[in-house]
Amino acid sequence: MDRETRSGRPADVLETVSASRHDNTLIADQRAVQLGGDAHTHADRNGDMYVVRPSGATS
Repeated sequence: MDRETRSGRPADVLETVSASRHDNTLIADQRAVQLGGDAHTHADRNGDMYVVRPSGATS
């Protein structure tokens, strides 16, 4: 699944953390830090969290 970065560029989804987890924001934030580089999080309207990285970026 592809998403967009904060700047609107295409992004690759690295991980998805379901909204059914009460700590999904914390888990997604921790994974983004662990993955490093340009990895960061996005939420969708349902509350699911995505760890994404701009397409073509490497860590």
